[in-house]
Amino acid sequence: MLLAATTCAALGSLGVGWAMGVGGSRDSDLSAPSDYVTSRQHLEHGLSAADAVRSGTAWMDHGVLVAAQASDPEASNGRPGIRLDIEVKGASAADGGFLASTWQADLAQGVIAERLAGDSGNLADTIAEAHIEFIDETGDRSEIPSGVGDLEPGQRFGDPAITDDQARAALTAAAEKFGLTVLEARILHPLDRAAYVVVELPDEHALDGKFEALRHALLHDPKAFEGLYLEVRGPDGTPLARGSVAFRSGAGRIWQAPSYADRSGVAHG
Repeated sequence: MLLAATTCAALGSLGVGWAMGVGGSRDSDLSAPSDYVTSRQHLEHGLSAADAVRSGTAWMDHGVLVAAQASDPEASNGRPGIRLDIEVKGASAADGGFLASTWQADLAQGVIAERLAGDSGNLADTIAEAHIEFIDETGDRSEIPSGVGDLEPGQRFGDPAITDDQARAALTAAAEKFGLTVLEARILHPLDRAAYVVVELPDEHALDGKFEALRHALLHDPKAFEGLYLEVRGPDGTPLARGSVAFRSGAGRIWQAPSYADRSGVAHG
């Protein structure tokens, strides 16, 4: 089964729209690799494929990663880089429940690409094929569209002098300005920081037309996080929207409940 949240192809432009796609097709006429921040850092790179996969997935939450491996891509692919297969597990695929796990796989792809980069000026040249498989709580498997976009290596997201406690406090403060209750604000460390945020609405219409504004407020400008998972729940705890972005791989996904999709203000892909 192929699972896809609302997406559209958006190579290198994920920061502009929320309902953006995964990876995108490579083309010799594409413009230079994109960046989301101007700050750069020296990262350990040029690792073997096996070491890059090991390093790139070591940070993932316990119980999410099932397996990850690198191999040679199909000969007909015609692109440089490895084939990357990642299996993750999580809750039911219904109501977008797969996004929390696939977000971590998207982040891991970016870390692996960075570790493989070497002298390459484009992360897309490190992974020729990327495949994510999601396994739900019943054992059912679903294929998730995946890939790495044209992106500059070595981007630094956020201020390394900021502590995780300060980053969580900033996330909470940003959400509370929208009148939301923060149920969870976690910091993960793929390379820099990534944020996992779950909020609850005081009433069904509290965030009408403001989903995109909330996303921007949480990410800051320049972007303080290399990725964001955002889950919005209604007053009764029912998920209304789940969205994720991973800037090092150029992947963005969103799921919206039918009752909320026309009110969120998010463009439909």
